[in-house]
Parts: sequence; structure tokens; C-alpha cells
Amino acid sequence: MHTQSSIKSPLNVNSKFEFLIGQGYWNFSLNSFLHLDLQVDITPDMNYLIRNHKEYLEKLSNQQIPTYDQTENWKSKTSVGIQIQTLTNKTLFLFISQVWYTTHFCNQICDSDRNFLYIEAFNSNYRRISYDLNTKNGKIIQIPGLLPIQQSTINTCCSGPRNVRGIMNENNELLLIFNMIDSDKQEKVWSYNVFTDEQTSLLMQHNFSENTNDHWIPFIKNDKFHFIYSFKPLNVLRCSIDHSGCKLISETQVVNNFSCLADGTQFIRYRNSDYFVGFAYTKVSCDECQYFYRPHVVVLSTISERFRLVYVSEPMVLDDIPMFDSFSILNDKNTSNFGYGTISKLVSESITNWEWSNDKLSFTISINNQKSFLVSVVGISEIVQSIIFAIENKYSNILLDRNLGIKMVSYSEKTAFDYCKSLTEKNKVKFKKDFIEEQNMKKNIIKDIIDSPTYPKFRVASNTDAATLKSYIQNDEVNFGIIGRYLTAYESDNRHLGQGTSMMIDAGGNHGTYALYGAALNQSVHIFEVLPKYWIVIEESLRINAHFQKMIYLHKFGVSDQYGVWSVLPGDGLTRLDFMKSGGLPANPSQNSLLKIASHPLDSFIFQKVSVMKIDVEGFEIRALKGASRAIRLFGIGAILIEIASNRWAWNNITINEGISVLEQVTSIGNYTSYIIARKDTSCPESKISTLSNVKEVKNLLLINMQNGTLENAPQIYRLMNWEPIITEMKTYDWSCNFWLESDSKRGMLKVI
Repeated sequence: MHTQSSIKSPLNVNSKFEFLIGQGYWNFSLNSFLHLDLQVDITPDMNYLIRNHKEYLEKLSNQQIPTYDQTENWKSKTSVGIQIQTLTNKTLFLFISQVWYTTHFCNQICDSDRNFLYIEAFNSNYRRISYDLNTKNGKIIQIPGLLPIQQSTINTCCSGPRNVRGIMNENNELLLIFNMIDSDKQEKVWSYNVFTDEQTSLLMQHNFSENTNDHWIPFIKNDKFHFIYSFKPLNVLRCSIDHSGCKLISETQVVNNFSCLADGTQFIRYRNSDYFVGFAYTKVSCDECQYFYRPHVVVLSTISERFRLVYVSEPMVLDDIPMFDSFSILNDKNTSNFGYGTISKLVSESITNWEWSNDKLSFTISINNQKSFLVSVVGISEIVQSIIFAIENKYSNILLDRNLGIKMVSYSEKTAFDYCKSLTEKNKVKFKKDFIEEQNMKKNIIKDIIDSPTYPKFRVASNTDAATLKSYIQNDEVNFGIIGRYLTAYESDNRHLGQGTSMMIDAGGNHGTYALYGAALNQSVHIFEVLPKYWIVIEESLRINAHFQKMIYLHKFGVSDQYGVWSVLPGDGLTRLDFMKSGGLPANPSQNSLLKIASHPLDSFIFQKVSVMKIDVEGFEIRALKGASRAIRLFGIGAILIEIASNRWAWNNITINEGISVLEQVTSIGNYTSYIIARKDTSCPESKISTLSNVKEVKNLLLINMQNGTLENAPQIYRLMNWEPIITEMKTYDWSCNFWLESDSKRGMLKVI
């Protein structure tokens, strides 16, 4: 029965929506209507899992495996995410990840030895929390923890649950659908109700080919479970979860018709209509990119039990999200799937929730089976509403001719192939151009390589002579020592974490010495640097410190409070944003060329707690702080080392009052105690700093001695009572000072006298 409620057309969209019947596609671009926002990194904490659940893992798999506690043997992807309300009316996000143990050196799930399901909870501020889930049969599932899926005890490859999908049933219970090998060594489709702890094997009432048990897409209509079995042609199964039966109910016979459009998220009902919306993804191959996965938006009509595809989009463009650059395969040039930096596998896994009031749809995605994120997109509801309106008022034949659905799928597959080809070709051209330029620059830039005068030590390349670079580092030995003390204590407090799990930010990387020092202290470091000459230096340092290559990520753009483009003067590193007022940058007649460099807010990169953030960006520190306010508020940044030169703020239209206000706000939301690190020189003279009325000398803020690694009192440290007097004084005397903002005074053993 047709229960479609009246759909009104959005006036600003509908006029552009036309369906080209002959070609079988709509004449608009999905991506032109969407706004994407990355919310949080939800990659499972594998170190916590291994440390706390090794015995249970061995119990589930019915065998003891010596290498279960080795992180490198574990992979993961977050397959299911939902938003729930607790009995106390608090918002929680539950994420279920497929984690697998493998002794193979690849990321493909098909190479797994053992698979498990791991559940984690996040609060409304996207922070991991512990939570006891009381099931309806009286059991308690402890979160984070492993779901008690009953596995076969046979010793075979790929055992345990995989290809996991999730959906909420009519009782608002989370139901997981997955493939798993049974005791008869046959792979079957299973269901597991997380809220009742009930597990069932689904029986098929039709003969399906050996591959048909994979990648079913679930949706619920009239309180009955359905699965999209294939898209080309469209075939749908109806299943009774309670009675374990599934049968094919669509009109088209099952045929072995090749389709690139396959797996995806669950489909959810669009408002109170007979239309369902979800994501499916294509898997294509083009040029040097052997595998290329991208998500597509799909709209399904179920009017009068007649299932029809009414919309299949082109691939969603997610490659432009800045954080994803770090997870391209550009860093591994020796693989057969290099693709010149193209992200090979970017897959939508689960719809978490859809806020109708503001058209905000949140879903999980996985990247190369390495990282998982929660992403939000605004604009899909308006598109779906316009499509429904157009169908009901102009293109009703779409609901009658199922061949149009096949045409839509074919067209979407073509757009995926074309996108793969164009993206790979663009990256290829850029890679070859950059490679030649980098080789030429490297010959002229790298002057020397030194052993750092730090504790612990590392090797560092330089674009100047060894003595000069060494003196630069030694001049900052108080900075290094304070960071070293803080990170040592931070890692001790989080000793369950594995190598490179803690995150550090280095904004204004220069030679990369702070980043290398952070990596030496077990940090995963993200460097942001705008000058090409320092890119070469940092990349050379990574080459000679091979053990840091998987711990340091270089982002070749700047940080600010908004997206934009910087015009960089290569000679001295002074920069300005293109949106600055005319004349904002001091004249420099000697410069005859500008580099165009993108800038991004740090909030578009930080989706977990950060140990230390270092900012040295030549007068742009206030904009950098403004662009990190969300990260400080939601995820927390333990400490900030920042160089402040208030006399440079005018270069980017920051007034003294605005700068002071931002510093006060950051100090407040981060709950920081602020200190100034004075020097024995004229740039930030201790002789003057010590006489100011709004500072108090600190006698026992500890640092690590750079010669022997012992703890000792840091010299020339003064605590700020408030920001305004010191910033005003700095502008008057043209000082440039380093400040240390620390959120946990206990780590520093502070005493103000």
C-alpha cells in the first residue's frame, strides 16, 4: 500500500532536477549540493584491546597464539555506528569494529586468520567512555569490550564474524548481520542482537551462487527485514530473523551480471515515506590504481512492494578532506597499488544518525582498512526531497521501468571509473612534477646532517651548516627540556598505549626538530609547514630516521582559523592570507615571485586528544589558536608551546585586543596555567621580564637535561597572572617570546613564589 506523505519541492533545487530517460541518469551533480564535515577519529584503540582482552581473545578462538599481543598483527575497521539515548537521557555513540588477527603483511580482510567484533562507546563530545550495556536477558556487555559472538571451534582461515552490517529493528534494538564459517565449514549469514545477546543463523530458501552471502544491505519495511542482494539487476530478500528464513521476493531472476556497485551501509526510511536512502560503494580499477573504492548515495522506492532504484549518484568526493591525505598510498611507492597518492579504499560503512531538522546525516567511513572516521554531510535530504517530488509530478515511469534502475547503476559505475582515472592522472602529473622539483631542490638545499644535541638523540638534516643548526637547537634547550619532561610523564600516565599512539602537533615545522624529538618520545606527529625548502629538509630527516617514517606525517600547507590560500614569500618565510586587507604585509621589493599554499584550521585535523601542540608560525599564532578551539574544547590538548610576536599580528589583521581576547579564551577553555620562557638575549630579556608586576617566578618547573636526561629545574620561567600587560609590553619593545600552556600542573611539579 502506498503510504507516501506529501513531499514539497525545495524551490532552490527542484528547477535544476531533470531525469534524462535515454541516458538513465539525473542531470545534476550530487557533490555540488553537499557540505562535508569530519567529526571524529573512531579508529579502535587496538593497544587497549590487546592489553585487556588477550585471554578472552584466545578463549573465543579456542587456541593460544603467542603473537596475539603484537600490535602489528592486528587490523581493524569500524563497521557499524549508531546513536542511542541512555535511560538517563544521555546521548551515546556505539561503534562496532571488525578486528582481525593476521600473520600476512597486508590490510585485506580476506587474509585474516581470526575475526572478532569490538564495541566502544563515545559520549556526545566524541570522547571514549566506559559503559555497561544491560541486555534484556539479564547479561551485561562491558564497553569497551568484545562482543560474545559464538564462533566455531574449527581451526580454519578467516574464522569469526566478518562483513558486518548493522540496523535498528522495530524494537529499537541493534541487530548485527555478518558472515561466519559454521562448524560444517560452510560460510553462513548470521544475526546477532546486541541488546538481547541472541545469535541466529539465517536459512536460505533459494539456491544462491557461492558469492551471494557477502555484502547484503539491510533495511526494514513494515517491521520486516529486507536485504538488497544485488543492484544490477535489483534483487531483494525478505527475512524472518526470528524464524531464520530468507527468500527472494523481487521479480527479476538472479543472474550473474557483473556489477561494480555492491556493499554499503544499511538503508534507512526517508522521513515517513516509502523511499529508503543509503550508501553503496563501487570497486573499480583504472590505470596504476588497481583498486578504487568510493561511496555513492542510493535512493530506493518500495511503493506497493515494487522495489525500484530511483537514484544512484556519482561518487561522493571525500578526497578533499585534508586529514585523509595522510592515509593515501603515496608514502608506499613500492607497492603494485601505488596509484600516485590516490586513496585506494574509501568506504562508507554505516549510517549513524540523520538529524532531519538540520539535514545532517552522519556516517562512518574506513580508509584503506587503516583508519575509521565519523563524517557528517549536510544537503542529502534536500536532494532526496527534490527527487521524490520530481518522480511524483513528472517522472512516474521510473517506478514502472526497472531497466532504468540498471541504467542508473551502469552510469554511476562509469562515473566511478572516470573519477578514478581523472584523480589518478592528476596525482600522477603532480607526483612527477613534484618529484623532479624535489630532486633538484634537494641537491641545492641539504647542506649537512647532524646528531641532535638533545636527549634522546636523533639525526636531523639541515639547509645550513652543522654548527648553525646545532646552535639553533641549543638555544631552544629549555623548550625541548620542558616538552621532554611533559611527554615522558604523559606516556607514563598512558603506558598501555603502543608506539606512536599519542598525537603531537607541530605547526610551523621548520627543520622538523620538534617533530623528530616528539617521535623519539613515542608521539605520532603531524607537521604543518608552508615552505618547500623545509619540506625537503624534513623528508630527508625522515629518510635517515627510517624508524620514524610511520610516526611523522608532513602536511604541506599552513594552519589558520579558516580555509584559504597563503601567498608565501620564499625568501624570508613571511606569509599573508589572500583574504587579508591590501597593504597588510610589509613591502618587500626584492621578491618577484609568490608561492600559493593552502591553509586549513587545525580543527579539521584533530579528532582525538593531543599531548602537545607546538606553534611557531611567524605572527599567525592567533589565527592558528582560533582554528584549534574546537579541538581544545572537545578533545583536549595537554600542553601548548607557542611563540608569540604581537608586533607581527597586524600582518594578518589581528589587533592587540583581539589577540589578547583569543589567548584568554584558549587559556580558559583548555584550563591552562600559562608561563613565559624568558631568555638571556634581547628578544625576550629576563632582565625586563622579571621586573613586570603581572608575572611570578617559578622555581621548580622541571625539564629534562639535554645532555644526560636527568630532571632539573627549568631556568627563566615565569607564571602569567593575566595576558594583557605582557602582550602590551612585548609590542612596545618588539619582543618575541615563547610561552608554555599546561593543563595539568601536577606533571610539572610547579611552585609559585
